[in-house]
This record gives sequence, structure tokens and C-alpha cells, in this order.
Amino acid sequence: MNIYPFKNNAKWYRGNLHCHSTNSDGTYSPEELKELYKAMGYSFIAYSDHDIFLENNELNDESFLALPSAELKVYGSKVIEGCGDWKTFHLCAVRGPEKNNKDNSKLNILENNRVIEPVYTDSENQINEVQKIIDDYNGMGNFVTVNHPIWSRLETEELKQLDNYFALEIFNSQCAVDYDDNGAGVLLWDSLLRQGKKVFGVAADDNHNRKYLDQEPWEKIDFNHPRSPSGKGWVMVNAENLDKDSILNSLMNGQFYSSTGPEIHDFYIENNTVNFKCSPVRKIYVVAYEQRGCGFTEGDKDITAASYKLTGREKYIRIECVDKNGNKAWTNPVFL
Repeated sequence: MNIYPFKNNAKWYRGNLHCHSTNSDGTYSPEELKELYKAMGYSFIAYSDHDIFLENNELNDESFLALPSAELKVYGSKVIEGCGDWKTFHLCAVRGPEKNNKDNSKLNILENNRVIEPVYTDSENQINEVQKIIDDYNGMGNFVTVNHPIWSRLETEELKQLDNYFALEIFNSQCAVDYDDNGAGVLLWDSLLRQGKKVFGVAADDNHNRKYLDQEPWEKIDFNHPRSPSGKGWVMVNAENLDKDSILNSLMNGQFYSSTGPEIHDFYIENNTVNFKCSPVRKIYVVAYEQRGCGFTEGDKDITAASYKLTGREKYIRIECVDKNGNKAWTNPVFL
């Protein structure tokens, strides 16, 4: 068995798929976010402002892309607005490659400057409403991510009922800053993968850049402030060029990894052996189900590679690595 998730002749581009500006409830303008993220080595941002779809095409240049996006909300109640201990779905919808985007006058979802009202429903119909949104966006050649599942109080059984969403947020740095690190959704992800759901995992900032997210008046904070979520969770996309179709096609095909620090240099299966290379880390985990995988460590010494011989009983393989500061990186799963 030979599987090569990444292309050797492609380049790596760093991006944030969940970002808020002054067009919704963020404190930095789209232009400010572009310059600050470019200074951190980013090549693209999906400006997923709440309840409004904006293209931000004026921000595009030869070294930066603004991906057309919006964050949508489906509440499980007509009375309580917001989360806290209340269940809700937040979904990032990103416009797909131009050749996939379909013209439908009755469903002109991703039109520039379109206000998208939140959906209010009851708990019995909430899953159906979310599925309808996913289907509508997918039907026009776009893709949808389910955001911060722990913060949203979602359960595996609910996520299992949904089909054809592009990815689950497995790390959300705004939640990690504000809500006792419940930005992590890896256990939910593995549960879904074990049940045959082919869902990618993404790390994102969800940056609002406010000192305390739920306290008003909003206090704008610097990118280097200890409570800033910016630049703490990202995707690295393996694409041939920095243009929208190349980046979007690679994303939709799973040709990326997610990280809060480590760099992944290679990941492939050759002659039934999993091979993995990365920047210096303390631990590398080959995660597999139902057959257990394997962990690699040299204690206080850094390691940069691992290999694992497949037994033939694995449903899927993904790799997770952890550096000396606790920062992690995750490959997408390879189904076997």
C-alpha cells in the first residue's frame, strides 16, 4: 500500500480559516489583520465575520489572499440568544474554487455584502436546520466547517448525524484563551473518524482581539498580549501556487495539516509503512483505530521522525506530535 497525502513539488502556505474583523465583533480592521498576519508569516485568511459575507478582494496581492467566508449560527432556542451553557452551532462557510461555484438565483448564498440572519429553531429541529445549511452551501461548490464543538456544547451523537461537512475545528485559540482550553475537539474528532465519518481537522484562531471576549465595553488588545488568540492555531496548506483555486482545492482535498507550533515536513505510507518527519518534538503519536497505533519519544531529547508498520487492521491513521512547550500539530486522517 502506497499513499502520499502531500505533493513533493508543492509549496507550504500558512493560513487562518476563522477570523473576525471590525465588520462584525473583532477589534482590528481587515487591513490591519492582513498586515499583522503577514508579519507572522501567513499567506491567507478566511475573513469569517459573523452573519455577513464579504469578499475583501481589495486585500489580495501577490503574497496574500483573502478567502471569501462567513460564520453562520443556528440556535436551539428562540428565547436564549448566545452560548454559555447553551447548545448552538457556529459554522464557517468558505466559497469554494471558482470552477466549482454554481450560479443559482434562488440560492445566492455567498453574494458579496449579503447579511445572513441567524437561524432560531428548537432542539428537535436544530440538526435538520444545520444539515440544510451544509447541503445548501455544498450544493454551490463551497465548504463548511463546524466550529469550536466543545464551546458550542455539541455531542458526538449530534455531529454523527450530520453529513458532508468539510472539517471539525480541533483547536480554537480564542476558546483556549477564554474558556479553560476547551478549544480542543480531538476526542470528538476521533470518535467521528472511528464511526466512518471522513472529516478533516482544522486549527484556527477565531480571533476577536478583545481582552475579555464576553465583557463590554470591548477592550482592543495587542497581538502580543498574553490573552491574544492571534497566531496560535493555523493550517499549513500544501499547494502548487498562492492563488485561490490552488489553496481551496488543496484544502478541500485534505492536503494540509493543522498546528499550534510544530512543522510537519512529510507524511506518507509506502510499502505498508507509515513514515513521518517533522521539526524537533518530544513526542510523536501514530493514532489508529480499532488497532492501536504507537507512541514515540526519547524523553527529554527531541525527535524528528517516526515509522510504523501497518498491521492491516487499522481503519485509519493520523499523526499527532507535541513539542517541548506542549504545542501540537495534527495530520489529517488517511482511511485504509
